[in-house]
Amino acid sequence: MVVGPYVRVNNIDCRDFTHTVTLAGGTFARKGTACRDAAGSWSVAG
Repeated sequence: MVVGPYVRVNNIDCRDFTHTVTLAGGTFARKGTACRDAAGSWSVAG
């Protein structure tokens, strides 16, 4: 997984990420954004 820099949106810390998986001989990459809640846990946005 590769993460980008922190971005602050509406006082919430978020980061873009790219997750790459190799499965059945193929490589698949998915991009997304994760944000951290007040307790410090991260969840995928959207």
